[in-house]
Amino acid sequence: MKHEHSPQGRIYLDLDGVIYPIAQAPENDPDIEQLHAYEWWRKSVVDRLGKLGAEIVLASSWGEAFMKSKIRSPELHSIRALNEKAIARDSKITVIQQDLELHPVEQVVWIDDAINDDAMQQLRKSANEPLVIIPEKSVGLTLDDLVTIDAYLRK
Repeated sequence: MKHEHSPQGRIYLDLDGVIYPIAQAPENDPDIEQLHAYEWWRKSVVDRLGKLGAEIVLASSWGEAFMKSKIRSPELHSIRALNEKAIARDSKITVIQQDLELHPVEQVVWIDDAINDDAMQQLRKSANEPLVIIPEKSVGLTLDDLVTIDAYLRK
């Protein structure tokens, strides 16, 4: 049984194309006012993401810069970032594998709009039955994706 206050798992989270879609938001988008205000995250998605009970690890080429900036989302809790220089030098999957070796966890979710088959296979070598979500970068992470992630973390 999982302890209520311990992370249920870990989510490796890309930023661009995932929680902020790389496209113009349609006028009926629930976050349209906020996106017009030039916020980088989709409030509806980030609110739900922060409530999943998982550790959030930014797996982005600008994750560390985000952690140091003043635009941090208050809705994301239990958050840290992978080393940007290591991601640029090696590859994102290599850095994720190293992180899993240093900080093992049972449930692993990787959300990124640019995951290829090779990277998925490499992740499966480091994590037992990981969940991989590849959002369409012009749409980003959806509320339906979050339902899938929540169900996976509750297994």
